[in-house]
Amino acid sequence: MAAWRGESAHIEVSREAHQKQYAFFYDALARSRSHVDVAIVPADELCRTGTCRVIDGGRLLYHDNAHVTASTADVWAGLIQQAERVSAPKP
Repeated sequence: MAAWRGESAHIEVSREAHQKQYAFFYDALARSRSHVDVAIVPADELCRTGTCRVIDGGRLLYHDNAHVTASTADVWAGLIQQAERVSAPKP
């Protein structure tokens, strides 16, 4: 909406704020870690700099804090593939 009105939209969030908002997820993951083979935590990639990315190549990655956008399915698929490569058992 802000862009439509010609206003600046501050849509970044700090990694710290993200961790606080989704503490329930991180707590549940920690408790269940021994039962989880692969955990895909988008913040590991999106928040590397301390600020969580919301835009990729001019495309909105998600909306309403956690709903991914179809237009960035390629980004999300890449995150999943990377997580699978990292978590794959060594032969």
